[in-house]
Amino acid sequence: MPQIPKKSRPVNTAVKNSYRYFFIPLILLTAIIYFNSLKNPFLWDDEMVIRDNPAIRNLSNLKTIFSEDYFSTAKEITYRPISTVTYFINYACWQLNPAGYRISSLLIHALNSILVFLLVAKLFPLRPALPFITALLFCALPVNNETILVTSFNEDLLVFLFGTLFFFSYIKYVEHKNKNLLFISLLAFTLALFSKESAVVLLALIPAYNLMSPKSRKKPLPAVYFLSIALITVFYIWIQFFVMKVPNPAPATYPGGSFYTNMLTMSKVFINYLGLYIYPANLCAEHIIPVSTSLRDFKVIFSLILIVLILLSLKFVYKISKPFFFGLLWLLLGLAPVMNFIPFLNVSLLAERYMYFSSFGFCLMAGSLLILIKNPKIRNVILVCIITFYSYVVITRNNDWKDHSTLWAKTLSQSPGSTRAHTNIGLDYLNAGQIDTALAEFQEAVRLFPKNTVAWANMGDAYLRKGDFEKALEACKKSIEIDNANIVAYNNMGIAYAKMQKFKEAEYCFKKIIELDPNNVSAYDNLACAYAINGNYDAAIKEFQNALSLTPDSPALQAKLQRAMKDKQNNK
Repeated sequence: MPQIPKKSRPVNTAVKNSYRYFFIPLILLTAIIYFNSLKNPFLWDDEMVIRDNPAIRNLSNLKTIFSEDYFSTAKEITYRPISTVTYFINYACWQLNPAGYRISSLLIHALNSILVFLLVAKLFPLRPALPFITALLFCALPVNNETILVTSFNEDLLVFLFGTLFFFSYIKYVEHKNKNLLFISLLAFTLALFSKESAVVLLALIPAYNLMSPKSRKKPLPAVYFLSIALITVFYIWIQFFVMKVPNPAPATYPGGSFYTNMLTMSKVFINYLGLYIYPANLCAEHIIPVSTSLRDFKVIFSLILIVLILLSLKFVYKISKPFFFGLLWLLLGLAPVMNFIPFLNVSLLAERYMYFSSFGFCLMAGSLLILIKNPKIRNVILVCIITFYSYVVITRNNDWKDHSTLWAKTLSQSPGSTRAHTNIGLDYLNAGQIDTALAEFQEAVRLFPKNTVAWANMGDAYLRKGDFEKALEACKKSIEIDNANIVAYNNMGIAYAKMQKFKEAEYCFKKIIELDPNNVSAYDNLACAYAINGNYDAAIKEFQNALSLTPDSPALQAKLQRAMKDKQNNK
């Protein structure tokens, strides 16, 4: 571990030149604690967004990020084009090798850790030990594990990368008045917004920095800078909410049905986030937070009192410790977008991936407490113990992600009330041919959350495999009532109708899938099969060719196309 400067003095040129020696341990630590994750497969959203998504395999599809086809290409429910571009780049580099995608995420995380070091060094030059301590904590913090391991969650990595670069460039400009830094700052802010909408909270950091820094008050920025920030923000809002509107958006409601119950419930969520930061030993893919409807709930009262005390302490904390104050402010701002003020959370009210951005704030707070220990040997021993504990938790947690069954079995053992875990365990049973056991899991999933459209669709698949087509249709229709863009439900309905010789209904279902997702190979395949069974060979040939245009190397599709052509000749 590099020797941390002992004296509290401004960071001089010699120290600046030694920064690169601090970067090496951050890169090595990232590599060491995540090395055993490289063998893990695509899991969770990666299965749909990357593994089963032919759209990202052709760079010509990049143009769809500027059209409404974006949502079917990216498999996103919000407009986040920067993240989507990284999927294309990753596929071009790694094809479908999960290790390559994970290496890309680890590189971004290591770069983010370096930016944490640079930002803290710039913000608090009189505390030379603080940057490295904060960066080490951020690098190894276990709650960041989920964001790093699931590539389709990389929007949180990217918004932090560009958001931190935006803020760092702003501070550098205040010092040096280099106009290039203004341009970098504006560009980084734009990229942060189009990585994830939560980047808007970065705007609140500028007045916070101005409050702490006499330099910024003495050297006000040109009005054109703030005008540019405002125009970029307005442009983003226009694109996000008026141009690139999500087709067939799934309805979102507050937990408990009102803003009041949402605030009661989310107060508990906030305290749970703090608990996970402080003691990150119970990491889970889905945390269950019961909805609270009354102030008579002790946990709600405790949470609200603690939140009020935190807010009231801000002025006092500002006077005592600027680093702790700034860290607390960053943490509060980072968590604000996931407090569900505008309803968007349906099932997972608390998710570890939502903690990545605000985790820097926690690490800065923890670092500011550690530097209060004046004896550097004692401080370093404590730091090593914390990093060792963090590393053990991360390395152990990586093993929970070794395959689909392990992840969701672990989740179910931690959160028996998880509708998502029951759904995914049911899918494992279904794929193993244990249909009745799978049905029991899907039924439990919809009992826990009746609007679980995925569980209803999978239930339809289970009934389909049992040969009970009426129940399959009933389950799929229930799924579509909840989410009229559920492709799996339409697919299972189409197959059920085809089995029942109702080809017009089957064709409607497969065409609906193609309307929702023009890159869905199985929809073209199933539609072609329905046409072929019904004797419409010309239409069948056309749809097989459409499917092959997406996956030209598929032997199965090539064989089906040849069979359709042969049947057409035989039936002339």
